[in-house]
Amino acid sequence: MSETKKVSSLSLKTQPVSVRYVADVRVLEIEFENGISYRYPVSRLNFNRWDGNAYVPLTPAPTDADLQAVELWPSGEIIEIETISQAFQVSQLIGEIFG
Repeated sequence: MSETKKVSSLSLKTQPVSVRYVADVRVLEIEFENGISYRYPVSRLNFNRWDGNAYVPLTPAPTDADLQAVELWPSGEIIEIETISQAFQVSQLIGEIFG
């Protein structure tokens, strides 16, 4: 039973606590409660918008200024770039790399 408590405690420490855009390397950097940072390349993000019939690529492509406005929702589950109406699930981004 104490093992279960350790796992629960560990999982709490892997909660995302902040996100920022690093322009010189064009990545979103997600920092976790345990101090680990994870970088996700912006080039791997699918920036799309709904045109009324289907999702189409967002044009023009987001600028560095757009991406600087990135925020982490209070739940830590979603990264949002409100200025361009885009949101991404943290778990999905991490899962793409680590499976």
